[in-house]
Amino acid sequence: MSRIKNLGLGKKLFLSVLGIVLLSNLATSILIYRKVHETTKTNEVKNLKAIADKFHAVTDAFYNSNVLNLEHAINVVKEKFPIDQLALSSETTEFEAINQITKEAQTLKLNNLTFKGEKILQKYTDVDKIGSNTNTAVTFFQKIEGGLLRISTNILKTNGQRATGTFIPSESPVYKKIMNQEVFNGRAFVVNQWYLTVYSPLVKNGEVIGALFVGKAEANLNQLKKQIKKELIGESGY
Repeated sequence: MSRIKNLGLGKKLFLSVLGIVLLSNLATSILIYRKVHETTKTNEVKNLKAIADKFHAVTDAFYNSNVLNLEHAINVVKEKFPIDQLALSSETTEFEAINQITKEAQTLKLNNLTFKGEKILQKYTDVDKIGSNTNTAVTFFQKIEGGLLRISTNILKTNGQRATGTFIPSESPVYKKIMNQEVFNGRAFVVNQWYLTVYSPLVKNGEVIGALFVGKAEANLNQLKKQIKKELIGESGY
């Protein structure tokens, strides 16, 4: 302190100015750091938002394309099975029906639902061909007491066998829609997993005799969405 007192006025003035300059530079450096940090954060947020927007756009487009695919597929099935060529035969078949929810089984005597005079039950050529051409699950239902029975389908159970013989119980919103002679669109539990679906009633002489179904398993859709998300994040480095 005594050394500073002994300094000349010029040196004291120089030190004062130097101190002011250093403090000013320090304050400026702090402001610049904060500004750069804020700008970096803003850019990161913008980049993340751009990624999120891109992901949502891609997944929405994918979802919409699947909806259109299902609409096309149900029209293909309807064209293949016009209602005027479907009929309930007087001939019956004894068949085991399994509730897809409770797994309870019951034995039924079915009046055979026919197409051009041929029984549809356990005939798979048409559903397999349509399913392959449209890349969808396809099912032909027959109305039974208390539900809708799968009589022809390309859907497999967990054991690898076809889901023929399983039925949608009457408590299901799908069943209620069909019995009101309305189309059901949306998510539905099918055999053992959730699907994006379209169910269309088969109405003959004013009565529901069955339903047509097309769908895509959500497990497959979610897997693709995860892959899209992974690719988008990989491209950006986030």
